[in-house]
Amino acid sequence: MTLFAPPRPPVAPLLLCALLTAPGPARAQSGDPDAYSVLSEASERFEALEALCAEFEQVTEVTLLDRTIRGRGTLCEKHPNLFSMRFADPEGDVVLVDGTYVWTYYPSMDEKQVIRFVAGGAEAGFNFYNAFLADPETKYHATNAGLEDVAGVSAYRLELEPRAASGFRRATVWVTAEGRLLSRVRIHDENGSVRTVTLSDVRLDPELPADYFTFIPPPGARVVTR
Repeated sequence: MTLFAPPRPPVAPLLLCALLTAPGPARAQSGDPDAYSVLSEASERFEALEALCAEFEQVTEVTLLDRTIRGRGTLCEKHPNLFSMRFADPEGDVVLVDGTYVWTYYPSMDEKQVIRFVAGGAEAGFNFYNAFLADPETKYHATNAGLEDVAGVSAYRLELEPRAASGFRRATVWVTAEGRLLSRVRIHDENGSVRTVTLSDVRLDPELPADYFTFIPPPGARVVTR
């Protein structure tokens, strides 16, 4: 599983976001909760919601190309398996999971091509809530590195190593000390690339249009099914 990467990742809109501010060192304290407790509480908080939206900023350090790619936009999630990332920059780019298919459309690269593939668990490659908050004790060795400031909010920095092959070498997730919400995720891919997403302006149970998680290919676009 390669998190946040489409089947054929484009160069410009690779998912995940730019650091708004450089993080200070984590401050581990003897009284800090263990990592699994924090993840469990974050999971319970998320499962109690019907939906969640947030603004995201992304940075992907592509080692093989020796370049950094940035993006920003709006992310939304709705239980049980609906997810979207709509980009404001590059404008019009979108990743959407409608419960049956994962759709990726990057007009910044090719306005005439849409890539679609059957979800069937593949949506976890885009949906980091499911990837990191669902059954983390089974999937990861996790440690709590302590509190760290993320865009002005205190959050626990949790270091995760997959127990089995997962398409990435390790990950770091930040969960807010108050509220137990994800505020940042960083993925170290097997190819050496590093992806970071930072969330802001989180809205809990927002009202979303009935067709919000529906993707209609633009006229003339070719749909490639993988």
